[in-house]
Amino acid sequence: MAFLLLGGLLAGCAAQLAPAYSPALVQGLQTLNQQAMQLFAQTAGGVPQATFQKREETYTALIGQATALANLARARPDPAGLPKFVESKLKDWTKVQTFAAPTGDILTKIANDFSMMRQSDQQAGLSLEEARLFQNGFSIDVQQALMYENALNRDQ
Repeated sequence: MAFLLLGGLLAGCAAQLAPAYSPALVQGLQTLNQQAMQLFAQTAGGVPQATFQKREETYTALIGQATALANLARARPDPAGLPKFVESKLKDWTKVQTFAAPTGDILTKIANDFSMMRQSDQQAGLSLEEARLFQNGFSIDVQQALMYENALNRDQ
C-alpha cells in the first residue's frame, strides 16, 4: 500500500534528473562534427609532415571550439533531483542519484585528441592508419555527445 502511495506521489512529481536541453550546445556539436569531418577528409589517405601548415589553423579552431563547448556543457546547472520529502521516503528502499552529464568530459577528450593529432601531424605527418584511428575515435565521441544532448530535447 505504501508503495502505491509513493508511486502516485512520484507520478505527480516533476523531478529533473538530467540537465536542461541546450539548442546552442547541440548546434555547436553539429558544427564541430561538420568541420572535423572536413579535416578528416583532408587527412584520410595519410598526409606528409611538409603539408602540416595547411591544416594548422583548422586544428587550432577545432581544439578551441571543442574546449568552448565543453565549458558551455559544464556551465549548465546540475538538476535539483527529487524533492527532499520524496527523497526522505525513498532512502530506506533505494538510493536515488543524479549523474553528471557526460558531454563536458566527452568534449574535453575530443579537444585532447585533436591536440594529439595536431602534434603527430606536425612532427611526422599522419599515416593512413593514424588518420583512421583519430577519425573513428572522434566519430564515437561526437555521436555519444549528440545522442545524449538530443535525448534531453523533450519537445521532439
